[in-house]
Amino acid sequence: MIAILPARAPHRLAIALALAVLVAGACAETTAPGSPGGSANPSSLASLPAASSGPASPVVGTVISVDPPAAPSPAPTTARQTAKPTAKSTAKPKSPAPSPKPAVVRGFTLLTTGGDTLTFKIGTLDDTSDIQATDLYDRLSSQDAIRVYFTIDGDTLVVYHMEDAG
Repeated sequence: MIAILPARAPHRLAIALALAVLVAGACAETTAPGSPGGSANPSSLASLPAASSGPASPVVGTVISVDPPAAPSPAPTTARQTAKPTAKSTAKPKSPAPSPKPAVVRGFTLLTTGGDTLTFKIGTLDDTSDIQATDLYDRLSSQDAIRVYFTIDGDTLVVYHMEDAG
């Protein structure tokens, strides 16, 4: 039996057929390998963009700031400010004390070798035999590179291990 279709029917049929092919193709591409009814081609999966949630651990760089900042060191005394020793005084004049470092470091900013600036929060460190969190203050002045291992928690980079990169 031959059906006679109106003149507009072939266009509608062609559009419906094209939509069906597109929907079937989209379902085949998004079906995971090994799932029922799907056989995704590994080469098509390789072309999909990789999910990126931030920088990859570890990174190497130099410390450019520490949170909280170290207290400013006291200004050196000049000859006019120094009291003249008396015959009774045997005390030696004190040299300026180094700037005090806070006991707890909350985080730091690192300038990576690739030129990126990353801000980290200090988490629970797994090994402090190489670098401790308070050593980051010394790294500010020495500019010695460190290697930082971290996880990503939302928008926060959380450090769990630091070591000397040299």
